[in-house]
Amino acid sequence: MYKRQHVLRVGFHDRAVNQGEITLRFNTRGEVYAATELPIIADSGRLSKPLGGALTTQFYRAEELGDFVVYAFEVSRDGRYEVSVIATGYSSYATWQVNIDGEPIGEPIDTYSTTLDGAGIERRLGEIALSAGPHSLRLEVVGHNERSQGYFIGWDSLVLRPVAR
Repeated sequence: MYKRQHVLRVGFHDRAVNQGEITLRFNTRGEVYAATELPIIADSGRLSKPLGGALTTQFYRAEELGDFVVYAFEVSRDGRYEVSVIATGYSSYATWQVNIDGEPIGEPIDTYSTTLDGAGIERRLGEIALSAGPHSLRLEVVGHNERSQGYFIGWDSLVLRPVAR
């Protein structure tokens, strides 16, 4: 499921028990697929779970080269799209390759970081033509930074921005 319009609600109160809520609505310039909402259709048998709390990261406990997880997503209309992922970084995270419908897009993403990068960093991968309908997104471990302590995958979202014709 993708989102074009996002809603942020912030509740507040004071010591006199007055309370209120501020609602902020905003649109993206494309289709944003939250990792925690995409169904997993195949994997290499490792634990996958949302990290929860303040993080919106989908975590995959890959343990070695070649471990992978595949998600299903649907595109609403035919077109050419600029593809990005929002990747989470940490000291035990891997270098992984993004594939759409079995084809690699962009360079492998090194998600090693000395500190938890919970907000994620947008990694632009390139352009691809997609038809309306179902597609697959495969994340596969292809290595890890020499300083990384593991092969884990953490990511927040897939972003497809229409390319002007």
